[in-house]
Amino acid sequence: MKISNLLALSIAAAAMSGVSMNAAAFTKVAVQNNTGFIVSGEIRYASCRSDRYQVAPGAAFRQTSNRGNCLVTQITGAVSGKARVPNAKAGPVQAFTSSGTAQSEFFVRDTGNGYRIYSAAER
Repeated sequence: MKISNLLALSIAAAAMSGVSMNAAAFTKVAVQNNTGFIVSGEIRYASCRSDRYQVAPGAAFRQTSNRGNCLVTQITGAVSGKARVPNAKAGPVQAFTSSGTAQSEFFVRDTGNGYRIYSAAER
């Protein structure tokens, strides 16, 4: 039996039994900005609609809508605006990429020659 058929049967069985599929939903994504610039980008998921985000220096973006069962495959970013930290320099942002992760905590950090988006598991 195809995986898509098994998933459909599982969802139907859960619906008939009164079990909420949201109980298994992943934690909402958070992106902590540890740079001196505004960071904006996109959170991409496997087979789900992408989210856009923008976060001020030293602040955290938190998803407002439920993530459901969507695995994160990529988080892109770009720095913009005037530096709010002395000696901060604008540079490229290396995206976080994965084949699909349930991780929900991410942060943007200076690498010395640009910036990179990390998952909390990579710290």
